[in-house]
Amino acid sequence: MKKIILFIVITLTLMLIPKVYAASTVEEISNINIPPLLSEKKYVYFNNMDNYTIKINDNANFEVLDKGNSYIVIHNIPTSTKTYNNPFEVSWDKIGYYVDDNGNPVYLDAKLKVNKIIIKWTNGISDSNYRYYSVGQVGSFGLELIARGYDNDFKNYNSDMGIHDYFTITLYNDDGSELNSDLANSLYLQWSISDLDMADRTVTKNRRIYENDGVPTEFSESIKFDSGFDNKFYVINDSVLKITENNTKYIATEATSYNSDVEKPLEFSTVVAYQTGASAEAEWWGCECGTTIVAVSNQYPYPTINEPIKSVEGDIYKVGEKVEYTINETFPYTDSHSKAKSIELSDSFDKALNISGLTYQVFDANNKDVTSEWEKEVSGQNVTLKYIGEDTTTVYGNFTFKFSNLRVLNPDSSHEVKKENGVEYKIIPNKAKVKIVGANDDTTTKETNIVKIRVTEITNPQTGIKITIILGILLAIIAIPTSIYYFINNKKIHLK
Repeated sequence: MKKIILFIVITLTLMLIPKVYAASTVEEISNINIPPLLSEKKYVYFNNMDNYTIKINDNANFEVLDKGNSYIVIHNIPTSTKTYNNPFEVSWDKIGYYVDDNGNPVYLDAKLKVNKIIIKWTNGISDSNYRYYSVGQVGSFGLELIARGYDNDFKNYNSDMGIHDYFTITLYNDDGSELNSDLANSLYLQWSISDLDMADRTVTKNRRIYENDGVPTEFSESIKFDSGFDNKFYVINDSVLKITENNTKYIATEATSYNSDVEKPLEFSTVVAYQTGASAEAEWWGCECGTTIVAVSNQYPYPTINEPIKSVEGDIYKVGEKVEYTINETFPYTDSHSKAKSIELSDSFDKALNISGLTYQVFDANNKDVTSEWEKEVSGQNVTLKYIGEDTTTVYGNFTFKFSNLRVLNPDSSHEVKKENGVEYKIIPNKAKVKIVGANDDTTTKETNIVKIRVTEITNPQTGIKITIILGILLAIIAIPTSIYYFINNKKIHLK
């Protein structure tokens, strides 16, 4: 168990500095800490491998032993080469999730089915000391394909039996149903194939030594990706592997060194592969060794988001009137790993809008006012709202942003002019954008639609008041003498 924990820790640490091997070419990528993402795919975020079920074929003559982890063993060890068809399968509930187009998590199940195992005595001699022969071990670490013999006390012994496994990995909906083919082809899940470190060797007491200058033999620990994987595979730096068959087969060329009872692993060669689609097939070879297959996430890109929608109440305004804009964005589900480092909404307002009195409000998916969690920054005509709350995972679902009290100024000659029904309008356009920086420093920017308001050619209220006063004075100048004249004339008539 200590060895398993050790090589998982080392593997995940080493995964921070990979090399890449694509079909027909081998290219080393330096100065990066994660393989590049497949931008056209939906990333499956790894959840856990704790919830597993082992199913044994009734005709396989296998059994499951609880030895801290679940060991799958052959009880009656064959004395000659033997083939087992469909011997066992391991299923995982909620192995991971992807984020759908509405920003919600959709969980997936997975199953690794061993379609065939070929067991062969490499020296033609059956060792009677073996009580069990293990072909697999399952635990929270994933599945370890094994080729090891054990005695009655379940102690590991050097084995002369080689194994060749054929297996299929399939993703399912969380209810166990098959994935829609279009959806399946849009997904990808990262698998780590770890501890490929047992090459051709002889066995002397407690120390394995190399022979034949590391030239691999039939049962040197190896993995081959047959179908259902992306054509780029990643090998962890310092892995010691021979790469063949158009870069799809990885064969160990060095072994683990032992010093007395203390394990001193020299190499834990690891291959990282992306499963693309619902099903993928691979093969494994081994002899006195084990290779761990585990779904992993050593990268957590922020999920894809849709463009925010911007709107305005009404579309015709007079100079001096106030405008209110509303922006709606649906933020996707994230967990503690994939959550954003920063989220901000910025709006560059047209120069024909006075933003000096601008106010703002933010409402979450439950229509709760969360304005206090968003801080305003102003630079010229640009207004940015930055999330300053404690946890960006709470920015999930449909959020509403409101910018109010923007006063319309008199548009100048640079603004577009449109004439409708004999009335001329000047057009004030406006749009905003959402910017998110993810856990991997991946940056996503989405712009809103362009919202336009029409401004009529009417002077501002102050000018209008002046005109009204002037007109009033003119009317008074005309009306008062006229009133006096009629008053005098009426009086004269009365005196007569």
